[in-house]
Amino acid sequence: MATTAQTSRTPVAGRPPTAAPAAAPAGVLLALALLGVGVIALRDTAVALQWLRGTPWIDTLLLRIDGMGFASWMIPAGIAAVAVGIALVVSALRPRRRSALAVSARSSVWISPWELAGITTHAANSVPGVFDARSAATLRALTVSARVADAKTAETTSHEIDAAVRAATQTLRKPPTVTVRIKTGQRS
Repeated sequence: MATTAQTSRTPVAGRPPTAAPAAAPAGVLLALALLGVGVIALRDTAVALQWLRGTPWIDTLLLRIDGMGFASWMIPAGIAAVAVGIALVVSALRPRRRSALAVSARSSVWISPWELAGITTHAANSVPGVFDARSAATLRALTVSARVADAKTAETTSHEIDAAVRAATQTLRKPPTVTVRIKTGQRS
């Protein structure tokens, strides 16, 4: 049984890093639209207090809407408004997308695919016979493209690169699938 001193040293697991919610861009646009309505309301208040000359824009808009009758364009516009509303609700309820890979550690440690690509590029470049290596990583896949000098040893070098990359990613809880692509010849 663990003592209180032992359990207090183990940090509590943190929440995994996630991307911005899917509704964030729509939220920004709606906030800007609401800000614009607020500016118009302030302008109309200044006109009503006679600080500015002119007619209130909101009153003009309401008088125009009040005199409207049914028009055939209103049905498709209403359907489009309902569809946009449903899409906004669905995007607000969608779970956030993971943005990092978990590292096997006693605390919450995460690595982004971009950083993982840098680590694996370094691991592939450290293999003898590799002129240049580049890596591209996602949460599920890792692709290493390397240029080697000798076509005869390309297969052996490919296995060495694969081993080096797997050694660099062994600390991940769920390592991505690794693909190694070899090109022969020196840099052009």
